[in-house]
Amino acid sequence: MAQIYWPNTAFSGPWEKNIYAPASRTVRPASTLSELKANAVTDSSHPYKAALHGNGSIIVFVFGIEVGGIVHLDYTSTGSGALGLAFTEAKNWIGEQSDSSSALYHDGALYANISSTGKGAYVMPDEYLRATWSNLRAYQGYFHCSDKLLNRIWYSSAYTLQTNEVPVDTGRVTKGVTSGWLNNGTLGPGDTIIVDGAKRDREVWPGDKGIAVPSAFVSLGDLESVKNALQIMYNTQLRRLQNKTTGAFDESGPPLSQKDSDTYHMWSMIGTYKYVLHTNDTDFLLENWASYKHAMGDIYGKVTYSSGLLNVTGTRDWARWQQGYNNSEAQMNYEHLFLCRLETQPIYTADGAPRPPISRKQSTPTYCWDESYGAFKDNATNTSLHPQDANSMAIMFGVVNEERTASISEKLLKNWTPIGAVAPELRENIALFISSFEIQSHFIAHEPARALYLIRRGWGWYINTRMVQRAP
Repeated sequence: MAQIYWPNTAFSGPWEKNIYAPASRTVRPASTLSELKANAVTDSSHPYKAALHGNGSIIVFVFGIEVGGIVHLDYTSTGSGALGLAFTEAKNWIGEQSDSSSALYHDGALYANISSTGKGAYVMPDEYLRATWSNLRAYQGYFHCSDKLLNRIWYSSAYTLQTNEVPVDTGRVTKGVTSGWLNNGTLGPGDTIIVDGAKRDREVWPGDKGIAVPSAFVSLGDLESVKNALQIMYNTQLRRLQNKTTGAFDESGPPLSQKDSDTYHMWSMIGTYKYVLHTNDTDFLLENWASYKHAMGDIYGKVTYSSGLLNVTGTRDWARWQQGYNNSEAQMNYEHLFLCRLETQPIYTADGAPRPPISRKQSTPTYCWDESYGAFKDNATNTSLHPQDANSMAIMFGVVNEERTASISEKLLKNWTPIGAVAPELRENIALFISSFEIQSHFIAHEPARALYLIRRGWGWYINTRMVQRAP
């Protein structure tokens, strides 16, 4: 991707020391941890060299940053044996088995049998790669300010996007895999595609597009990966349309291909709007225009309440505690479809029947607002739960006036802890995915100090904790 978009650094400056991306795709360890057992010896002058002898000998290579790709080891053997490779993102999971950061179970380890003496080499099979990226130190957007922590957070975020832009033939395969991992599934069209995470959720998840599209635009400058991620959602939707079953998008891309999520259906539409907004790629829009209108018809067909509220029947969502019926987070997504409205022609059901013109009743502010509290409830019932997601999105998507915007921004502070904002809809959990919406809402509410404070607290904790890899 670097060769396609930004072959040279735009201009040099003090920000360069904060860039996490390596200058070369060949990355070597920065150091080794102290020997875990007596029968392993490190070479302090060469941090990527070590001597192992005897069963159970262990050495830990530390790269200093999150890395991935294909492991290549050169070795000299004095006898036969087996070499095991295990991976971890945190120091508290170091051992002979990989951590569970890439799935719901521990990955175990890879083993290479060595049967002869002398020099040899081990190259990890492609299907076991631990994620990879292009050399993109010379990306589009640089950031620098007087706050060192904010600088580090900016570039760690850009690096996260880089590691999430992966080859389309390296998807996470879960079906039939009971231990270990396989990253050789087909994710979508093109050469590169943006996924939810470089390890655990190595699939396209439309819910990320509300954050990933503008983030990729202002930092890396690569929206080709976004385009391919959106296109696979249209491709899988087209198969449903051809069967005249539904115009709904899947919740996730292949090979996982989860279904039945009204919110993620709408995120595919919102992601389309944001992609076209930032690229003016009208060819992409025209190619998928009919499918987009079918998608709008599908979600509008669920506005069955006399109040005009959306009746959520596809209840899969991000990890929030509950979803369904007249949930306010889903209403905010639906309201946003009118803000990013692209349709100017009649829309149709999956079987081709025309739908009546879409009307907007502004029902969400009427039925989901809690006047006594000063924020949105989780749904249109008499509930005391005031979620982080719906309230943040209400400001982001322009659902509320200035008075209610100020009230919501203040009420969101009640969820704050020293390490970030707890999401009431996911009790006792901090969800940075949703906090990213809250940060934008505080900026819109003309409360930049609150937004920056939350960035420093939430993302600052992750970047400073000693339990994970950090740049030297």
